[in-house]
Amino acid sequence: MKTKLTLFIFLGVLAVQVSAQRTPQIGKEKFVRGHVTFAQDGIVILTTGPEGTGTPFAITNGPVLTTGKHFSAPAKFIGVYDWNGTPLELWDCNLAAPEKPVPVYMPPPPLTPEQIAARKAAQKAALQKSFFTIQRMATNGEVSAQYSLGLRYLTGMGCETNREQAIYWLQKAADAGDTEASNKLVSLKK
Repeated sequence: MKTKLTLFIFLGVLAVQVSAQRTPQIGKEKFVRGHVTFAQDGIVILTTGPEGTGTPFAITNGPVLTTGKHFSAPAKFIGVYDWNGTPLELWDCNLAAPEKPVPVYMPPPPLTPEQIAARKAAQKAALQKSFFTIQRMATNGEVSAQYSLGLRYLTGMGCETNREQAIYWLQKAADAGDTEASNKLVSLKK
């Protein structure tokens, strides 16, 4: 491939510009970087190389930049910009991420009768296991467990309802100084 080079003076610096034969394809994306040499009306002229001594190119849709600053960003080649009779590669720096689809809530499919039964059995087993743990702790003198066990017997959570056992465990907790157990006993006697 033949490459035609053009020499020109750019702001007092000798620079080399590659001919249109080496111009990137429209839509090509790359990371552009350079030093700002000129900025006006939404077009910024940058040069590659240290302190702006390299090849000039133009960007659009970038941030507000001031001369002498370094700039780098992803960009897409969109064409050629005529800067005072000098054709420069024009890169668009507005590469906003493509819009992601908004997730739509999809409720889960309804449970089958078998799944419902399995879920209820698992919940019942978990309640029974916690009941036996609380019962063991209450028997070992844990006051908060005695109160909780009394409530469990009242509501039948993890066991059969048993008012006598509920009052027994609530009374043990109240005797140990649990005010909630005392209040519950008073409300049961009403």
